[in-house]
Amino acid sequence: MSCDHVEFMASASAEAPNDMLVAVLFCQLEGPVAAPLANEVNQSVAKALQRLQQVPGISAQTLDWRTEAVHQKARVSGWRVRQSLRLECRDAALLGSLLGEFQRDLSLESIAYQVSPERMREVEDSLIAAALKAFQERADLVTRELGRSG
Repeated sequence: MSCDHVEFMASASAEAPNDMLVAVLFCQLEGPVAAPLANEVNQSVAKALQRLQQVPGISAQTLDWRTEAVHQKARVSGWRVRQSLRLECRDAALLGSLLGEFQRDLSLESIAYQVSPERMREVEDSLIAAALKAFQERADLVTRELGRSG
């Protein structure tokens, strides 16, 4: 009885279209005393978060918070306070409108398209199915070419 050993592989690939916008906003203030700056930054971010709670389809999360000394001639001359806010949305018009509204109190750091986690999962699931189908087709081909029944 002969035993054949064959190695092969199969793969699948696809592009996942971007379906989500991600914007990062921040509030940054500088001044001689850190505490009032921190309070004002907190108020600006809280105001934006409160507004976002009224808008369906927007996901928001606060990011980094920084308080750092500003130096001049090797001495602390003041303070810089900064906090960032990340927004995710699938509706570009809605996000654009909100960004315009928020830029009175916040600055825009970046905006970019991404693939949402849900879309990525859908694409990955379809690729798993496609790769397994391709693997099965190759296994059937090898089996036939070797004249085996299974």
